[in-house]
Amino acid sequence: MRSWTSRLQDVSDLMRDRHLKNIPVVDGDNRPIGVLTARAVLSVLLSDVEYEEAQLVDYVKGVGYR
Repeated sequence: MRSWTSRLQDVSDLMRDRHLKNIPVVDGDNRPIGVLTARAVLSVLLSDVEYEEAQLVDYVKGVGYR
């Protein structure tokens, strides 16, 4: 099973390739339940990268993982 981060990256790629700023979110029956914005996607992906970077810096400095 793929991680939520890789699926979110796929959504980001789709939005970029199709020049979309928003994408609908649907449930299992394809009923709309919300809208996902490019800003929200990028914010989550950036937070994830910043967290991984902080862990790597701590590890390299010998502090250990957070």
